[in-house]
Amino acid sequence: MIESDDPHYIQKCIEINMGIAFIPEFSWQGELGENTVFLDVADFELTRITCIYKNQQKGISAAANAFYRGLTDKFNLGGSYVRLL
Repeated sequence: MIESDDPHYIQKCIEINMGIAFIPEFSWQGELGENTVFLDVADFELTRITCIYKNQQKGISAAANAFYRGLTDKFNLGGSYVRLL
């Protein structure tokens, strides 16, 4: 398993047949070699866990508090999903 923020590295790994990858279909279309194909994924539930860490001995800035509120409001997340730790 490889995790990388470098799209070029991921593209090369796919093109030399090192495995499969979850990549954005539309924005990467035409970026991969002609022998690379997109496969449908069925019965797959994608989840993501977002954690916000905070030093409990320091106060939180207005910008950090706005970011936290923005996350919880945009994604309708309750305190059990996104918390200041």
